[in-house]
Amino acid sequence: MRTTKNWGTVSSGAELHMLAHAERTRKRLAKKKPTGQRLSAFKVYKNIKH
Repeated sequence: MRTTKNWGTVSSGAELHMLAHAERTRKRLAKKKPTGQRLSAFKVYKNIKH
């Protein structure tokens, strides 16, 4: 058992790694696509049309 600042009590180092990785990935994706999926599909459609 480990106690961390962000997630409280974690059962193992592997779980801690998993949580840290998921948090990093979520933040990266949130920064990358603030508007979601619709806008990128619209851009692609617009590029094909012209």
